[in-house]
Amino acid sequence: MARRVRFRRTASGVIDGVYASKPGIDVMAAGITDEDLAFSSDWTNVLKIHRQGVLTDVPTNGSLAFKSWPSLGYIPFVQINFISSLDGNYQPYCTPTPYLAADKFVHALAFHNGLQYTSKGLGTVTIYYTIYRAQAFAS
Repeated sequence: MARRVRFRRTASGVIDGVYASKPGIDVMAAGITDEDLAFSSDWTNVLKIHRQGVLTDVPTNGSLAFKSWPSLGYIPFVQINFISSLDGNYQPYCTPTPYLAADKFVHALAFHNGLQYTSKGLGTVTIYYTIYRAQAFAS
């Protein structure tokens, strides 16, 4: 089993750094890079962005679409916002969506290798997404 957490200490023993590796990577191994880490206290912006994008091919009838990317090895934290042609307002995605009726919704679900998404009853929908290099749930 890989050692996943390491504390950096000063000569006097004070902890001044924390590192956590991605699953299956030994944080104590030589040659560890930022890409091998899930967290480093040396990072100046903790939530590193893996990718961002805009989805304009959002189904409007509840059928599912999938935007894929190379597997991260974990389910990432994802931020979703959308615009509906019904009202033109920029909406944060949350569960349930701001539209509570069963016939009006936007739905998105993150996987280790992509994002499943759909909408229904909201006219044309554009989804704006940000995938962070941080594990949201155990895969």
